[in-house]
Amino acid sequence: MNDFLVISKEDLKKRNWDRLDIIVVTGDAYVDHSSYGAAIIGRVLEDAGFRVDILAQPDWKRLDDFKKLGRLKLFFGITAGNLDSMLAKYTANKKVRNIDDYSPGGKTCLRPERATLIYTNKLQQVFKNTPIVLGGMEASMRRLAHYDYCSDKVRRSMLLDSKADILVYGMGEKQILEIARCLKNNEGKKTSIISVAQLLSEILWMALKIIFQSLLLKILQAIKINLTKLLRLFILKQILSAAK
Repeated sequence: MNDFLVISKEDLKKRNWDRLDIIVVTGDAYVDHSSYGAAIIGRVLEDAGFRVDILAQPDWKRLDDFKKLGRLKLFFGITAGNLDSMLAKYTANKKVRNIDDYSPGGKTCLRPERATLIYTNKLQQVFKNTPIVLGGMEASMRRLAHYDYCSDKVRRSMLLDSKADILVYGMGEKQILEIARCLKNNEGKKTSIISVAQLLSEILWMALKIIFQSLLLKILQAIKINLTKLLRLFILKQILSAAK
């Protein structure tokens, strides 16, 4: 295992790599320790043979920060960091914190509000066709429609707002490996991976179509049965009327 994960072009040259497989973008500083999710994911992917880079706290106001390592082969992994970015910035009284425990020297404002959404948006501007995988605390907690304390509103799933390709929630070591292997083998983004959320518009439409067809068939069968009963009653009534 190498001393540290790749974080710059100089590190790429040292390893004689011409191109990366995966870039993990994080709102935290890069600390190579098991208490930092991005470091764990990076190490797990590296151990599996993938070329990984950690892009820590990029300047979201400059697209150049997202371009500096060039186009990659597989996907971008995005996490706001160990905390939800809104919680990292604001107290329960909605006041800006004086210290960010996951930034160098405790410096604040090195990550944007709603970091997962901002990072995804910036990468989509620069690398339009590269898959984006969301993960971490912020994405996990906001994977469904949820109440947002800071804005006092119910917000949609982060997957819908970000328009990312896939979201891994909870502990993601096994899932991220499966996703990486699927993309490497051109198998696409599988929907059978545990603890993964994905927008399944086509599959959902097919499911609704099947359900609608099934309901329609049952309705038609019910109508047919009722019509048969009505016809029998009508014929019986006519026979009784004729007998009188």
